[in-house]
Amino acid sequence: MDKDKLYAKYKEQVLPGEKSLDQIIDFLKNKVDIEQINFNILPENIRSGSIYNVIHSLRNERIKEKTENLDFLVYKMIKNDRSSIYYSSYIHTSPNQDYDIIYLIIEKSTMCLQSNCNRLITELLIYQGVSEYDYTNKTLMLYSYFSILENPRPCLSL
Repeated sequence: MDKDKLYAKYKEQVLPGEKSLDQIIDFLKNKVDIEQINFNILPENIRSGSIYNVIHSLRNERIKEKTENLDFLVYKMIKNDRSSIYYSSYIHTSPNQDYDIIYLIIEKSTMCLQSNCNRLITELLIYQGVSEYDYTNKTLMLYSYFSILENPRPCLSL
């Protein structure tokens, strides 16, 4: 769908205002059990991929955060009844069973969210919302958000 049609369809449905870090974590805690883990225990390919994704994300276009200033929070989802809907949709690709976890990575300054569970990241990106600036200025972030609403297919991050 083109930008004008997306805007017309969703402009009245979306209230500008992004959720804070605390709100996102509380939202997640209300859905599933999570445990904070250290970024450095993730496999190197996930760490380097996460850094690359944040540096090149839409969320970093205005901030222009440098690699050395990135500050990651990482949560692993505890595998239990509350998380079964996520684990049932999760495709484990690592040969190492130690990494058979669903994780959420949040970069604090950009508020860039990343996960290895498509269902989780899509729900969180929709919950996160869009900033007043992006809404008012009709930025690419706004249209990316509208696109997720239009087709809540699995997303990796914005």
